[in-house]
Amino acid sequence: MFGSFVSRIRNAMKIAEAGPVRRIDHIMIHSSDPENLFKFFTDTLQLPMNWPFQEYGGYVCGGVFVGNTVLEIIKWVNLPYDGPAYPQGLALEPWELVASHATTKKRSIPMKDPFVRQGELSNGKTGRLYTNVVIPSLMDEGDCTFFCDFSPPVKERKRLRVDEQGPSSAKPLGVVRAGEVVFVQKDVEKVIAVWEKFMAPLRPLDRGLWEIDGTQVRFLPANGGGSRSLTLNVGSIPQAADSLDKMGVQSEKTSPIEIKLLGSALQGLNLFLKEDPSFKESNPYAPRS
Repeated sequence: MFGSFVSRIRNAMKIAEAGPVRRIDHIMIHSSDPENLFKFFTDTLQLPMNWPFQEYGGYVCGGVFVGNTVLEIIKWVNLPYDGPAYPQGLALEPWELVASHATTKKRSIPMKDPFVRQGELSNGKTGRLYTNVVIPSLMDEGDCTFFCDFSPPVKERKRLRVDEQGPSSAKPLGVVRAGEVVFVQKDVEKVIAVWEKFMAPLRPLDRGLWEIDGTQVRFLPANGGGSRSLTLNVGSIPQAADSLDKMGVQSEKTSPIEIKLLGSALQGLNLFLKEDPSFKESNPYAPRS
């Protein structure tokens, strides 16, 4: 009881210092053919799986570990889609769901009712797997950003899976983190205003640009000519380019420290690799003070 009380106080202090979000648990990548895109990341690019590809009730998805977060390759079962793959949303891990929820409510940011997923835990018993709270005004309609709070047994299972498979930086591409995800929004000024209120006291790096635990989240206007994209940071561009050649994946150099992946296997996803030799990868599911 005392430990729980101390934890609540600590998390309340974290929110006061850094806003309600601890990290990005996963980045949603919407795909018309998610199974094959998942296989491209895990089989061709040889990135570690974080959870298996299967149907989870209402959607099919699989998780790919990329150093500091996970790419959730997803398709909604009852929503037909045949366009290109693109970043659709963010699952935000709160410092502590009750406190982060209360802070967001106090800031007059509307949220949907919490959704609790029950299922089988690692001990064979049925219990809470995770709780999601959608925050609609953080993105345009059709996109999805939400608090995602996994139960302690699920977090431990995810931590062990990362430890068992080894860091993504040890794989051929040398991915250390998701460096940037770009969302194009129809009403970008409204979205940015909500994010400024939501993330306080954390300030943006620039207009419409935040950094959350090593990943930059950028919002661009729909009429500005920009496009949604995902950038994965790697330890060495020459190493990554050599690995892509061996994998049979085409790419083009966009700058001395960045390359763009090409080919139909990407399903239209704008995916870049950028050199970032200074970042040190660690298991994001490990306990932090």
